[in-house]
Amino acid sequence: MNPAPFITCELLRSFTKFCGKSFPSDASEAYMLTGMAYESIDELKLWSLPEVYYQSCIRTYPHSTQAERCYTRFEENIYAGYTGSSGTHLPSDVRTKLQTLREEAQKRPNQLAISLR
Repeated sequence: MNPAPFITCELLRSFTKFCGKSFPSDASEAYMLTGMAYESIDELKLWSLPEVYYQSCIRTYPHSTQAERCYTRFEENIYAGYTGSSGTHLPSDVRTKLQTLREEAQKRPNQLAISLR
């Protein structure tokens, strides 16, 4: 018996429990790691779960390096889901969602530089 799925599931339970804590930067890391863990057990066919956790990561700690990392993984998962032998075909609502999340994830320009002008 391969223990990897059991170990992965136990890690997922731990991360999910940790995500409920009130430590925003730590929670965003937990969301990202949970999304990555779900990606690694794709034989369970839980396709949307990684995206759910990556979105939670972005929304928990927006405009941060961690949010940008989560967005990159989110975008890769979305593109993989809409790519086949005939190419990539993203519906317009999915493109809109990607744009919205990208803006939420990207770091904001330094406010100090703006106020010095």
